[in-house]
Amino acid sequence: MAAKLVRKGGTIQVTGVYGVIHYIPELYRQVKDGVFDPTDIISQRIGLDEAEHGFKIFNNKEDNAMKIILKP
Repeated sequence: MAAKLVRKGGTIQVTGVYGVIHYIPELYRQVKDGVFDPTDIISQRIGLDEAEHGFKIFNNKEDNAMKIILKP
């Protein structure tokens, strides 16, 4: 949407997705086709009430925290 809204030569800020944007359609296809399962990187699933703890272990690289999913 941003690409359609910005003027020619304009700037779009995409935090955390640098350079990957061109690969997104192919990555979606691979997930859909079962080539790989992105849930393999989920290391913890915790409740929202434990978000502070989750951030702490992720930030401090404790408990093998790679990707933490917060559940409502």
